[in-house]
Amino acid sequence: MTLRQLNPHIRILTSINAVENQGLPSDYYLKDIHANRIEVWPGSYRLNLTKPYVADYQARYAYQTLLDTGLMTDGVFFDNVMTSQSWLKTDIYGNPVQIDADEDGIADDPATLDAAWKAGVFREIQTFRQLAPNAIVSGHSMDIY
Repeated sequence: MTLRQLNPHIRILTSINAVENQGLPSDYYLKDIHANRIEVWPGSYRLNLTKPYVADYQARYAYQTLLDTGLMTDGVFFDNVMTSQSWLKTDIYGNPVQIDADEDGIADDPATLDAAWKAGVFREIQTFRQLAPNAIVSGHSMDIY
């Protein structure tokens, strides 16, 4: 790689969105009390990271993204690593949203939602770390406390 020849100390990261992905089964997405996915950017829906299998999927997706570079990158930049989600009150169009991560038809208690969400986000990062223990991990919007 020419960049490494010019600067052997360079660090290059690939990136993923930690809380969004496309083309997944319906149960992978965060929903409101009406069982609708929550659109956060035009055509983009928030994942339900309160579900361990979704966090694991996203970690494997990040790992595959790293592999897809032919291991030319040194790690992954995780964008939108939000450790809470109860603040999300509207979709991208300003429509009110009541989050129902456990899909029982009732708006989630904010503290319960945030605890489950934070556990899922940390699971995503920890699972990626297990898959790629020597990879650099960086992120945006992280509040590790």
